[in-house]
Amino acid sequence: MNIESYASFLHLCRYMYRHYEHVFSLVSSLQTNYSGRYSYLGIECRHYHTVKSWKTLDDIITQNSRHALTDRTWVIIPYEFGNGVEAVVCHCETVLVWDHLNETMTIESKTDFSLPECLFDKHVSDPLNITGIRSNMTKEMYLRYVKNCLHDIHEGTYYQLNLTRKFWVDCEAICSSQLVELFERLCTVSPAPYASFIKWPGCHVLSSSPELFMQCKDHTWTARPIKGTLNKLDDNRSTYDDLQTLSNSSKDQAENLMIVDLMRHDLSQFCKVGTVKVPALYDLDSFQTLHHLSSTITGTHDPVHSIVSGVEQAFPPGSMTGTPKAKVIEYANRYEQDPRNIYSGTIGWFSKDSCDLSVVIRTMVIKNSCIEFQVGGAITAQSDPESEWHETLVKAKGICLALGLDPFTDLAF
Repeated sequence: MNIESYASFLHLCRYMYRHYEHVFSLVSSLQTNYSGRYSYLGIECRHYHTVKSWKTLDDIITQNSRHALTDRTWVIIPYEFGNGVEAVVCHCETVLVWDHLNETMTIESKTDFSLPECLFDKHVSDPLNITGIRSNMTKEMYLRYVKNCLHDIHEGTYYQLNLTRKFWVDCEAICSSQLVELFERLCTVSPAPYASFIKWPGCHVLSSSPELFMQCKDHTWTARPIKGTLNKLDDNRSTYDDLQTLSNSSKDQAENLMIVDLMRHDLSQFCKVGTVKVPALYDLDSFQTLHHLSSTITGTHDPVHSIVSGVEQAFPPGSMTGTPKAKVIEYANRYEQDPRNIYSGTIGWFSKDSCDLSVVIRTMVIKNSCIEFQVGGAITAQSDPESEWHETLVKAKGICLALGLDPFTDLAF
């Protein structure tokens, strides 16, 4: 079958999701001026590992580059990686690459792979039957923790802490077709340049992340942290009014600037001296359900360091921790108690001298009949507890719309 359009590529993705046990896809459901040109579909994932250290991860990627199973090594690196928590490393024998700009597909394969003749499946699954919603924090707890954070900030303990809350949505038995349709709805209601659908036995990851963590291309590192959020539909304001409100927010600018400074420091650890720059500060990014402030930090790679060791020194993503990083990780753990796991970590790929990695937000993890997701926000000296609470519900909007829920009622407990 000829793949002549992005719609045909999506049909191919649906087919592979339903017919292969392991699938690793990075599907750009939104193209931007900074990312989203390519979508990847990896199948025949027979070479995958779980690793516990950055050194082992580096060794595996180096070995794969030598043997060249395919050009890329795919990774899921949890937030707690390096502290006894494992990352998943995958080598796909076949990778289908869709170029959104040129509308062409290439096949990278070490097998005699051929496209199936018929991809179209008219089957429509029954909607998910949600039986319950749980969280590790009530609203009362979240507001109390924000007030505690404000006290810590005023005492000089730290400057910014990203406080998150986890949800579990219980459903009746979820079949593969329902997961495919759930991912398609997520990409429709919350399109993003770093969407992904990863299928493993017993676990599925459905993500629609708008945020680039780290990219290395042609010896240049790029980070693009998001800090600063506004609900796109509040009070029926126009997009222009929304963007002006966010652009003029001193609280959101301060929140963003602190993480820019943190990531400038992170990049300086593995970039050539004097090359770390901030070419864009407080860019306004508008998505389907909300607006964000984003900034761009770049630097020239110092070949003394490997690509993996560079990512290690910037991990976990500063936009998901706060600053100073070590201190706020410690305090966030005290409040949240439950491990973040994949959330706040990274998904993407490495090659010998390149990488492209997202920040894992706006993401569902499905195990058995339970859907897990997490939302949060940065607490700074200017934070208002009720506003921070509301922001977490705004950030859950895309996932809730995909699930048929209303975050402002179903999650407000």
